Parts: sequence; C-alpha cells; structure tokens
Amino acid sequence: MKKMIQSLLAILLLTAIAIPAVKADEERAIKAEVVTTDGVAMRQAPVKTAKTLVVIPKNTKLSVTARSGDWYKVSYQKQFGWVHIDYVTKYVAPKASTNKVTTAPKNQNTSANRNAPTRFKNCTELRQYYPGGVGKGHPAYAPKHDRDKDGWACE
Repeated sequence: MKKMIQSLLAILLLTAIAIPAVKADEERAIKAEVVTTDGVAMRQAPVKTAKTLVVIPKNTKLSVTARSGDWYKVSYQKQFGWVHIDYVTKYVAPKASTNKVTTAPKNQNTSANRNAPTRFKNCTELRQYYPGGVGKGHPAYAPKHDRDKDGWACE
C-alpha cells in the first residue's frame, strides 16, 4: 500500500512538472509593435514547416497580437499569420530631433577598428566589427543604419 501511494505521488509530481512545460508554447495574447529585419515569411502556423502565406519586406512595421514560443502572430495585408522572432526587432518610435550630443552606451568600444571597412551594407555587417553599434562622427556611422535617428547606428 505504501509503495502504491509513493508511486501515485511520483506520477502526480511528474504530471505537475510536465504540464507547465507544455503550456509554455501555447498561444498567449500580447500587444506590441515590431519591424522586420529582413524579408520574412509569414506562415499559417507557428512552425517552420507551415505554409508560407506571404513574404513580408524588410523594415515593415507589424502589430503583434499573440506569441507562441518563438513566434509572433501578426497582421499583414488583411491576413493573420506567424513570423519567427529572429526576423523582427522591437519597434521604437522616432524621437523628436534635438541638438544634444549623443554619447556611447556604457561599456561600448567605439574607437575605430583600423582593420574594419568604413562602409557597411547593413547593420549585420557593421556589428561584426562594432557589436554595440557606432555613434555619429564615427567613420563607420551612416544615417541609413540609424533607424531611430538618435545619433547611434545599429544599437
């Protein structure tokens, strides 16, 4: 009888541990705005093998209505679908222009790397040499990489 009770308690404990892990990937409502970082496939379901509904162009602002694991549910061209979080970044509204001096974030190496090119196709290339981005006045700074117009590119 004692072994049966212990077995039953062990099953209950394992069930209690397993249930939250399953719920972690359930869809949960959220409200956020993101921007695509590349052309991204909007899929019918939150899995990489799901049917592609449409390819959303780079730098497209999207409203997020739900999250499931590493997937966001978004609306684009009057359709709902799922995009992977690796292909979007949090949308930050442009700030009002001011004449303040922009300083580097703490613990960022902003000195020019002598072996680095001064022109980069995109932020992914720039971050290979300057992981924290670069400020206005740096040889590698380009306005096209400063989406929020705060004087700091690819932050």
